Amino acid sequence: MSALMSSRPSSRAGRSTVDDSPATITIIGNDGWWIYRVLTTLQGAGFDASIDTTGDAAFTEQGARSDAAIVALDLTHRSGPAVCAAWRARWSSPILAVAPNRYETVVLAAFAAGADHVVGADITDRMLLARLGSLLRRSSRRTEVVGLDGSPGGIVVDEAGRFALVQGTEVALTQLEVDFLVLLLRRAGRVVMRTELDELTDRAPGNSSVDTTVRRLRRKLEAADPRHRITAVRGVGFRLDVVDDQFDGVPS
Repeated sequence: MSALMSSRPSSRAGRSTVDDSPATITIIGNDGWWIYRVLTTLQGAGFDASIDTTGDAAFTEQGARSDAAIVALDLTHRSGPAVCAAWRARWSSPILAVAPNRYETVVLAAFAAGADHVVGADITDRMLLARLGSLLRRSSRRTEVVGLDGSPGGIVVDEAGRFALVQGTEVALTQLEVDFLVLLLRRAGRVVMRTELDELTDRAPGNSSVDTTVRRLRRKLEAADPRHRITAVRGVGFRLDVVDDQFDGVPS
């Protein structure tokens, strides 16, 4: 069982970017002094924080209830990067990893495991809150698709950063491609009318056409994961499909 300690929010700074409830943060680490410092810092900023000394939250509903995780990479009972990877595989909320040192290998391992940002253990309280706030703001702008069979479709769009994560692979996008993809994701499995995409194209700078933008976006998505396909519906528009590998290529 995880050892959990809860804090009560005492100000509005830690409010969720989605509604007015306190943002829920899970702190994963087992250095007593460091945990107490982070806990009191988050408490003073108004966050609803809990501490997990074993990393179990990455595998349980504790993670599902969290708006973000702060993970110490020098865990005793589990590998810090392994906890990051487990969290990323299950939950879409951001991960702020805390490295005991700033060796390149440590930082790269954390990013490879799915951390959104890595800071040193000597980070000041003000910088910690600033980094966490930035991650929460970015995560509130993300749109996640659910696959046609109800399982995660594996595409997350960061509208502010102009990129998508497709099964964990970062795909750079233009602003118009972001707009197209968000619309297609919100209606995954259903047709988006060409006239709607025309409106987005008309408002965008430059002279990109709907067909050109869809072609570029289709190529990028399929390169990252061939299961995600943008299908043209002749005379109507386009549809984002999630193709099950076991049926792919089998004639109906």
